[in-house]
Order: sequence, then C-alpha cells, then structure tokens
Amino acid sequence: MSYLPKTDLLQQSEMTLKAQQEELRVANEELGEKADILENQKSLLEKAKTETETKARQIELTSKYKSESLLICRMNCVLH
Repeated sequence: MSYLPKTDLLQQSEMTLKAQQEELRVANEELGEKADILENQKSLLEKAKTETETKARQIELTSKYKSESLLICRMNCVLH
C-alpha cells in the first residue's frame, strides 16, 4: 500500500470534488433545459385544449341553431 502525503490526499480529494461539482453543474443545466421544454409543451397543450373547447362550443351552438331552424321551418310548412 502506498502512502500519500496529506497534501497529496487533499489535492486528490479536491480534484475529485471539483470533477463531481462540474458533473452536477452540467446535470443541473440539462435538467433546467428539460424543464423549460416541458413548460413550453405544457403551454402549447393548454392552448390547444382551450382552442378545442372553443371549437366544441361553436359546433354545439351551430348544431342547436340548425335544429331550431329546421323545427321552425317544419312548423311553418305545417301551418301553411
């Protein structure tokens, strides 16, 4: 077993810690980028959901008005 002087051990530990710190910094940066992407996707999904709900309400109203118009037309045809 080789014996390293205390300063060598400290330097080795410091280098190891710096390497780990850099790995953590890179991983944290990547996670931040992924979080931004997910937030953007969430925003796009919310917008699409809102647009779909709006279109569904428009279709529902259009269908209702068509049904009412057909009913009125039939009633007029029966009366005349």
